[in-house]
Amino acid sequence: MSTESLRRDHELIEKVIKAMQSTIELLNDKKQIPESILLPVIDFSKNFTDVCHHTKEEKSLFPALEESGMPTTMGPIAMMLLDHQRSREIGNEME
Repeated sequence: MSTESLRRDHELIEKVIKAMQSTIELLNDKKQIPESILLPVIDFSKNFTDVCHHTKEEKSLFPALEESGMPTTMGPIAMMLLDHQRSREIGNEME
């Protein structure tokens, strides 16, 4: 797998995160946000970010990095796995 696919994923995820920041600010200001705005964000987080993107990293990128000698129990891979787990927890909390 080329890393270009992962880069494109990251660009898209960053755009959604920026949009979520605006929504969070509105919620902090006690504004009511319709489910029609929140549900697609939750869906994107769970289905694209977790199922699609994180799976690409965990099934292709991380094993390739490990094969090249990068440890999985510490360093970048361990940190990314922690990030993935936290992302899953946040997605579950949002539901």
